[in-house]
Amino acid sequence: MPETSELRSAAWLGGDDEVALNHRAALRAAGLTRPGAGRARRPLIGIACTASDLNRCDRGLTSLAAAVRRGVLAAGGLPLGFPVMSLSEDLMKPTAMLYRNLLAIEVEETLRSQPLDGIVALGNCDKSVPAYLMALASADLPALIVTGGFRPVPVLDGVRLGSGTALWQKFDERRAGLVSDGDWERLEGCLGAGIGACNTMGTAVTMAIMAEVLGFALPGAAVAGAGDPGQAVLAEEAGRARGR
Repeated sequence: MPETSELRSAAWLGGDDEVALNHRAALRAAGLTRPGAGRARRPLIGIACTASDLNRCDRGLTSLAAAVRRGVLAAGGLPLGFPVMSLSEDLMKPTAMLYRNLLAIEVEETLRSQPLDGIVALGNCDKSVPAYLMALASADLPALIVTGGFRPVPVLDGVRLGSGTALWQKFDERRAGLVSDGDWERLEGCLGAGIGACNTMGTAVTMAIMAEVLGFALPGAAVAGAGDPGQAVLAEEAGRARGR
């Protein structure tokens, strides 16, 4: 994080003119304060989050965003959360790929237009992480990505089921008359259990690993399962790293 005198947010909040005062008042109205001009200032750290009830991959990000917030505060920064578009491969049709660039634009322009000194971006489903990578590289602010992990592996009749392939195989068997209505309903119950990204080496996990390799995520973050207690620890550390 830059030295206090170099904080990007100083362009919005520093000085004694009416514009700077109004910017500081806007933060105060939201219950957020930081020392004014001539005193040590706290870096403003954005927390972007794609959590949505329409996206089971990303629903668990709400609690991780809270952990990021704790980390930012512990490091002396001021956390500022904001929602961004949630891209779900499960429900979005015809494909979430149509909206990847839209999310990238949304995040990049939010960073450019707001008094933020850094960001922690939370996302999990397939197109969210690549959208973040595009946006963060262009915005060129101190940034980290926090992912939500993969969902538990369901078991049906003693067989472990992966995302996608198992469903397509069962659907072929269903069309062939080999799967009864009752078994089809049991499959629905199995595949609908748990939140998190696909539990195979698909796009979501691959992109999480890529973010970690590129230095946009903390070591070990990409391979943690959804709900792993270590996720909250890593999320809080990501907040500390950006809030310093």
